[in-house]
Amino acid sequence: FKMYPGLNKWFKGITGKCSKEGFVRSIYGSIKYISGINSNNYYTRYTSGNQAVNFDPQGTASTYLMMRFMDIVDACDEEGIEFRPLISIHDALYGECKPEHVDRVCSIIETVGVKKDESNLGVPMKLEPKFGDSFADV
Repeated sequence: FKMYPGLNKWFKGITGKCSKEGFVRSIYGSIKYISGINSNNYYTRYTSGNQAVNFDPQGTASTYLMMRFMDIVDACDEEGIEFRPLISIHDALYGECKPEHVDRVCSIIETVGVKKDESNLGVPMKLEPKFGDSFADV
């Protein structure tokens, strides 16, 4: 915290607010209830505080990725390309399309991926498309 004193203030702000309200909210409005934040047990209270602090960036990133996933689907639909979202694992989005559409879908992903975050953070996000015949090939 000596190197980044703002982190300690942010950490305490989130855990303090969570302690009063019993939940945390991501930038996009998702809510996570943290039941152990006011526990008498130090370990439970400490791990609950970590959950509260981690939810903001992780919940925001997860929502952001899902919004981009839907943007990709919409852009493909507009061009008459069948793209099917399959799964999101951590920071990876997996989908499928016909082999003849791979180049165009990759281009769409790159275009959608440079959108600025709607939360006005001004942080550009870059999506890097990869493709293969199976998950093992990606």
